[in-house]
Amino acid sequence: MKIILGTTSKYKIELFKKLLIPFEAVSSNFDEREYLNNNKIPANQRSIILAKQKALALKSKFPNDLIIGADQVCFMNDLVFSKSREYKNAFQTLSQLKSNTHHLSTSYYLIAPGIDKGYTDLTMLKMFDLSDDEINEYIAI
Repeated sequence: MKIILGTTSKYKIELFKKLLIPFEAVSSNFDEREYLNNNKIPANQRSIILAKQKALALKSKFPNDLIIGADQVCFMNDLVFSKSREYKNAFQTLSQLKSNTHHLSTSYYLIAPGIDKGYTDLTMLKMFDLSDDEINEYIAI
């Protein structure tokens, strides 16, 4: 039985390598936009749903292997923050988060013959009251 990590995220792959166990990283090609922007799904449940959907997307291709789907969702109240790939979005997100408590929901989901189980860790974070200059410096890193 192979271990299939359903991601192309460099960060998740590097993190998994630290376990020193053989695995294969494979893109699930799952389009998560429908779930990320769905306000009918509570923000604190989106990461486990996304992790499960990513694992399920690979099940038919790897029916006899252990598939691991993983996801993280950052949210404050019911406002979900997406990964900011542009400066303007990053600045806006960090400006909203500064001085506020927000949550990071981190989930993984395991699918294999006889296994269908997920786990979520919810972390509460409070960001410092950053000035605009400090936010700009952080984004520049």
